[in-house]
Amino acid sequence: MADRTNKFLTHYKQRNKTATDDFVEQLYEEPEITETEAEKTVETVTENIMPEPVVESYVSAPAPEIPANPPVKEKKKVGRPRKSDEERSIFNIKLSVSEKELLTVASAARGKSRVDYIVDLIKADYDKNKDYYDTVRRNIFND
Repeated sequence: MADRTNKFLTHYKQRNKTATDDFVEQLYEEPEITETEAEKTVETVTENIMPEPVVESYVSAPAPEIPANPPVKEKKKVGRPRKSDEERSIFNIKLSVSEKELLTVASAARGKSRVDYIVDLIKADYDKNKDYYDTVRRNIFND
């Protein structure tokens, strides 16, 4: 077998000696092994390649039966429950700062959210003018 040169060690030896030189040399020193020690290590390696098989005997309990279709648990939906099952759409309303303040104060006075307050105003207005709005609805959707 050809000697392999340790490039790190040769480069390190070219530098000026420092306090860690002894430590580095010990790290990268290869111990000299005699032929008899080498033969012993080869013999021990070849002898202990395969571990001896371990035989264990035991009686296992029968596996519990699992039903073919276990009952499916319904997961709870995350978040606040819906107020109604009716689908809602989104509207963006541009209000001035004073109008927004009026809406905030009025909804807080009624103990409702701003959306609920606006919806209640629309429903109240529709109930008050129902005959007129029904006439307009018939004209719009029956054309």
